[in-house]
Amino acid sequence: MTQRVLSRRELDVLHRTAKGMRPADIAEELGLSVRTVRSNLYNARRSLLIPLGAPVISLVAESRLRVLLED
Repeated sequence: MTQRVLSRRELDVLHRTAKGMRPADIAEELGLSVRTVRSNLYNARRSLLIPLGAPVISLVAESRLRVLLED
């Protein structure tokens, strides 16, 4: 699988998820459907090779995504 740069929306959704927000809350805040938020999160995790069962918040705590999320 080839890696790609995340879209601004994918980064935004990933950042909000890492802060502990639920997809429904993110969707409401951004004016998106929950399905769109989940799709963005899935695509971001896939691009970054994050296993679907791995908690995103632990990766941020380990600083592996800090550079991406500080933008």
